[in-house]
Amino acid sequence: MRHDEPQARIPLRSTLGEPLVGVAACVAGGIAFNHFSEPGLTASYAFAAIALLAWLWREDTPSLWLFAFAAAGLLHFFQTGAAKSAPLFDRLAGGQVSVSAEGVVVSEPRATNPGGSGQRFDLRLESLANASRVYRVHSNIVSVAVRGNATLDYGDRVRVRGTLREPRQRRNPHSFDYGTHLRHRGIHAELLADVKNVESIGSGAGNPLVALGLRGRRWISEQLTRGLGEDAEVEKALILAMSLGAREDTPEAIEDKFRYSGTLHVFAVSGLHVGIVATVVWFFATAIAAILRAPRVFAIVATIVAVLGYALVTGLRPSAVRAAVMASIFLGGMLIDREPQLFNSAGAAALVILLFDSNQLFRPGFQLSFGVLLCIATFATPISRRLARPFEQDPFLPN
Repeated sequence: MRHDEPQARIPLRSTLGEPLVGVAACVAGGIAFNHFSEPGLTASYAFAAIALLAWLWREDTPSLWLFAFAAAGLLHFFQTGAAKSAPLFDRLAGGQVSVSAEGVVVSEPRATNPGGSGQRFDLRLESLANASRVYRVHSNIVSVAVRGNATLDYGDRVRVRGTLREPRQRRNPHSFDYGTHLRHRGIHAELLADVKNVESIGSGAGNPLVALGLRGRRWISEQLTRGLGEDAEVEKALILAMSLGAREDTPEAIEDKFRYSGTLHVFAVSGLHVGIVATVVWFFATAIAAILRAPRVFAIVATIVAVLGYALVTGLRPSAVRAAVMASIFLGGMLIDREPQLFNSAGAAALVILLFDSNQLFRPGFQLSFGVLLCIATFATPISRRLARPFEQDPFLPN
């Protein structure tokens, strides 16, 4: 490194003027490379170390991108490795193991069929035991399928005796692969049990914020359906599905009608829902700020709190979380007097999500959300200008 020149640290802007776009793209590339090539721990460490030294020596944008690529691959290795590292998981290949598991319910139990004769929920393991030994476990999550209807809630500590196995692969080509879906969520084992072998041994062990959001969701559900009679189950289900994404009580026949008409997406909480919440809160917050002569910071903070709260009451659905993170970053730039940049904000949102959970990269929702957003941001203005050109007034004609 030459010391006779002015210090040129990491450029504040890349050649595109959007520095976080390149970093986010390299992070995504590093995760994908590590996921499909599986270079191993030693190679991942070596690559990350070389990239770090190159960045410290060159201090330029390409070396920063190289380090982001290598560091993201190493992060993905640790995240996926930690998810697979629970005791007894190595015995599941091609078979199953009878176990007794203790842990915390970290998702709302959901009915697996309209008849309500089965439930499924995610269990964060604390201990896992077979016939010969009890193992202490840290943070590994399994998907529990219960035959029967257990009375459980988020945050309950439970003891489950059943059969541990690998998630089943799809049997028919082009059908939904539930096993791959679970692995992309960091879940590498299923636990099958009868309801008589599920025992609640405590409560209140979940994340307090998530528990608060779920309680808020139940309260909002009651307010949205207040006044509807007992025979309005279909109407209640449609209201809750469209507003909060709660599809659990929607009759299968109603879902089929929306599915066959190509409008099932109205049941999914998306960026549009978050955008509506942000717009409404921003309108009222700016009006209140003007009346009280409060600074614009009041409206910004109120909008950020509102979109994060909405994501919480939807049950932290990935689509709502992605949109809330994006909106919060976009608005957060105003708090530090920075002009919002759509591409830069999208890159920052992708970085936050991928660093928290690198498996999000392989989820179709993540790919569609950022792909569609970037396409709109790239092509909307040129296309609108071209379409408007025939209708522009001739500059040589008098007004």
